[in-house]
Amino acid sequence: MLNQTLELTEELKKPEEKIRQQLNELAFEKKKNELILQGYAEGVIVFDQGGIISFFNKSAEKVFMKEAGKVCGSHISELLDIDFIEKNKELVPCVKIDGTESECTTRTEVMVKVADGLPMRLSVAKGKVGGESYFTAFIQNESVEQL
Repeated sequence: MLNQTLELTEELKKPEEKIRQQLNELAFEKKKNELILQGYAEGVIVFDQGGIISFFNKSAEKVFMKEAGKVCGSHISELLDIDFIEKNKELVPCVKIDGTESECTTRTEVMVKVADGLPMRLSVAKGKVGGESYFTAFIQNESVEQL
């Protein structure tokens, strides 16, 4: 009986170890992707269909003069002039901040004004993960030195 219990215990540890390994692999891939995005000379901002920012790279910190820790979790309208985007929807067809869906199969590039009024070059790409839409905004400020 004791041997059977030990064997069952060992068998139960195998899937647990496999799950732990898969979680470690996912964490590694996430960190690798974040490092890649941090390396972009352009400012990179990722936000969801509700407009909530989840990623803000070092170049974006320079462009907006704001720290990622203070920006992540806030609304994209704190950085970008949403009125300008709403008035120019044909120019930025992928950006819908009210949670509605919009198809975007290409990267759209236009000049926009950020919340403080400075003109910037904005490119937006859209993707879906698990039924949720996410947007990646690439921001380029000509006055900020690029590497």
